[in-house]
Amino acid sequence: MAKFFFSNLWIFFKKNFVMFAAFFAALITCFIIPVDREYLEYFDLKTLSCLFCVLCVVCALKNIKFFYILA
Repeated sequence: MAKFFFSNLWIFFKKNFVMFAAFFAALITCFIIPVDREYLEYFDLKTLSCLFCVLCVVCALKNIKFFYILA
């Protein structure tokens, strides 16, 4: 049972390596820069919403196989 769990966990880690790398980098920076109220000011909602919209468009184009046809 434990072997099955760890093998699935390893597969999940390998598929989502970038997410885990970003998480651990963020965790390390939390120790370098102490957490305070200024963290809330770091989020630029205009930029984040623009990136989200671009991601939505790219995913939509991927779903209609636009990039495959373009290539």
